[in-house]
Amino acid sequence: MNSPTVSVIMPCFNSVEYLPQAIESILCQTFRDFELIIVDDASTDGSSEFALAASRVDPRVRYYRNRVNKGVIYSRNFALLKARGRFIALQDSDDVSFPKRLELQVKTFNRFPDVVICGGNTQIIDGEDNVLGFRSYPRSAEKIEKSLLLANPFAASAVMVRREVLVAVGGFGSSGESTVEDYWAWIRVLQNGNGKNLNSHLIKYREHSSVVRDSVRRKLWNTIRCKLPWIFTRKYFSFLGLLIVFVELSFMFVPQSLVYRVFSLVKYKKPLRGLMGC
Repeated sequence: MNSPTVSVIMPCFNSVEYLPQAIESILCQTFRDFELIIVDDASTDGSSEFALAASRVDPRVRYYRNRVNKGVIYSRNFALLKARGRFIALQDSDDVSFPKRLELQVKTFNRFPDVVICGGNTQIIDGEDNVLGFRSYPRSAEKIEKSLLLANPFAASAVMVRREVLVAVGGFGSSGESTVEDYWAWIRVLQNGNGKNLNSHLIKYREHSSVVRDSVRRKLWNTIRCKLPWIFTRKYFSFLGLLIVFVELSFMFVPQSLVYRVFSLVKYKKPLRGLMGC
């Protein structure tokens, strides 16, 4: 079988409620030359059965299953080893890609050979597909570089990256980068070229407030750990970045509920009536 242009990797764990919509959003892309690699992480809710059935219906879907739960980092790295495409696109099993997502990103890579990672804006939805808001990201390589150690400049489920670069930097790291494995990878990927975010909504990101609330302190600490090796490098150093790291460190000593409230105030912009189309 010829190698596809894009490999979409989709880790999955107990997401049968949203998995059909996630898979359909990839299979209905306007860009057709892709494979979808689903790695089920020992789900117990029927996700594995649905993913296996999808692979039998459409040969572009490749299904794998972990015998025991090993976490999202293992599943993403395993999928990366199996991928054959020139580009790797990420999507979580509860998110939804807009139909032209892959087409727009492949065109960007073909037009800009210096770009090694490409993302875009996101719509934020809840468990019932209601639009909660939207989030935009720095677009140019210069703005991405300046903001890299302030906050993650990419939405994980909206990212496409050159496979050879992602493999060269070690994929998604190890278990020590859990909850921020994408941020860990993007910092290293950007040592090999430029980044770009499209001024288009590429995905619908599903917000699960209970999960965010339970993991916010762990995610904050892992984010700080990702930044520390780079914070004093000439390329990325800024007093604002240093200040933000100190603020983030201070949040480690306050109640987690308060940390969650602070971060929830700035996590996305509310939609304006009539301006939230696809």
